[in-house]
Amino acid sequence: MRASDLLVLNSRDFVDTAVADTVRQMEKLGLEQYETYVEERLVNQTVPITDPIKRNNLHLFSRPPVREKSRKQLQMSSLKNDCSLFSRLYIASQIRHGDLDEFFQHENHMGGLRTETKSDLMPCLENLVPVKEDLSTLRVQVNIMDGAAIINMLRPGTAKTFQGYATDVFVPYVTSQFSM
Repeated sequence: MRASDLLVLNSRDFVDTAVADTVRQMEKLGLEQYETYVEERLVNQTVPITDPIKRNNLHLFSRPPVREKSRKQLQMSSLKNDCSLFSRLYIASQIRHGDLDEFFQHENHMGGLRTETKSDLMPCLENLVPVKEDLSTLRVQVNIMDGAAIINMLRPGTAKTFQGYATDVFVPYVTSQFSM
């Protein structure tokens, strides 16, 4: 035990050096950020008071340091997940008296399922909808929107918070799509 070590009383473990450094510097960091906040927002008024405060990503007792998984570990966990999925699908196919040739025809390469994109579903869906030659009397009954695609498509503009983005950008776009 060194004088610079920090002990967690309830677990009787020595904390990581990053956590110990955080505890030692926490008061100083808080005072600096408080002074900056007061100076920028209240005294000089250079930053709006509604601007979000920068989040401190400090190493704390409850959050152990994040250890990066190696490529081999990620590959191994992926293989375990695939094995589990295939075993469950195989058992379900056996219980339902499914055709094993049909089950394995969905493999793209040995041991892996073929991954599809959303656009691959279009031919299947187009066959379900009757085609109209005259589009002038078209009446839309359903409007399908991909929320993730809309968020990636729309630029945040001046929005600084999720609430601002939702009220100023996202909701107006979605409502404009329904008014067409």
